Amino acid sequence: MGENFPLEIPYLTITHPSSAIFADGSSQTGYPAVSQQIRSIRKFDSVKLSKFLRLSPRQCTLTALLAEGTTLTIAAEKLGLTLATARWHLREIFKKTATHSQVELIRLAEATCSPEVTEGD
Repeated sequence: MGENFPLEIPYLTITHPSSAIFADGSSQTGYPAVSQQIRSIRKFDSVKLSKFLRLSPRQCTLTALLAEGTTLTIAAEKLGLTLATARWHLREIFKKTATHSQVELIRLAEATCSPEVTEGD
């Protein structure tokens, strides 16, 4: 099994399974390490999301980032929010959209507002 590494997939390189550093900065020993970040090729228009989901501009931006594959931790950083504030916004989004999880929210965003597909780097 060790002879198969590194395994290269477009936009993703997996090195020897010794430790991994995740997007939120945490790490776990024993998992494959991803040495190149996967780039999102889907972009959601937060203005369209606002129109269809009736969310505030900040809530729409957070929803768009999550739907594009950004973790809540990274989305909070990008928006200049603490993780606790981002979680509060997410709970409010769940209430307004009658969803109960990020997966449900993302499916709703995809169903109501088709993402723009762009070339990944």
